[in-house]
Amino acid sequence: MAPRLHAKLSARTGRNTPYAASGVAMPKVTMNRAATISQRRAGGRTLRVLPHRGGPRSPADGRACPRPRVWCINGGDGNPNGGEDDMTQLRIPLDAQRFAKGLTWKDYMAQMGDTRARTEDNYAKSVLTEDERKFFGTVTQVPYVLMLAENWCGDVHRNSPLIAHISEAMPHCELRVFFRDQNPDLRDTFLNNGYQSIPVVVFFDRDWNEIGRWIERAHAATAKVSGIRAKTLDVAPKDKQDAAMAEYRKQVQAEYDVPGGPLWRAAAQEVRLLLEQRLGLAPKK
Repeated sequence: MAPRLHAKLSARTGRNTPYAASGVAMPKVTMNRAATISQRRAGGRTLRVLPHRGGPRSPADGRACPRPRVWCINGGDGNPNGGEDDMTQLRIPLDAQRFAKGLTWKDYMAQMGDTRARTEDNYAKSVLTEDERKFFGTVTQVPYVLMLAENWCGDVHRNSPLIAHISEAMPHCELRVFFRDQNPDLRDTFLNNGYQSIPVVVFFDRDWNEIGRWIERAHAATAKVSGIRAKTLDVAPKDKQDAAMAEYRKQVQAEYDVPGGPLWRAAAQEVRLLLEQRLGLAPKK
């Protein structure tokens, strides 16, 4: 295996989101030199872009998609709230041989069991718009997409289908799904500000350099989820949590099912902005 080095940016602000479709301003992003990465990109510099942190919350399927917060900053004193010098070089343990062992989308769906129906339903509902298909159909620099997932996670049920559509739209692109908990090295490589959030979607070029990543759900969806949680799980007594969870899941799915799929459109826009900026693609009018 030929691991790559990648700069890891600490979650100094607690919210580091360069690619927000909802108008969030791009924060200052620090870059660190990685000597063994392909020098083609940014004059030999490589950048890890960290998407948003959804914040502590209850899950959509009975247990949390992010695990307890585990900081992995190894530089300095290990303080996750340190400054911009809290950077480490993080190896990405992936190559063509390992990637090929991941599940195709079809195989991933086939093994899902009792969560398959809801994922298939979301796949049918989250089809790309014509404009989205046209854009992703022009992206030829992304031959590999890795996704970390677990069958039980609601964010996976709702958002992995959209990622499948995007991967299918990009010419000669392969998507492979890996189970997060069976691949702790990949899991810990792609932490979301210290959280083990899923789905994690990582885009690679043909030389296995990371182009960028998209994690968990769109910003617009996080706002909806937070509001629903505040009215259900956060206020329900302990003996009513099961009923509150059912109501929470129902309301979250209803937001995704709004005609036109605005939350899926927001996710697709975030991925588009990510690829446009990292690949230097001119925005289409």
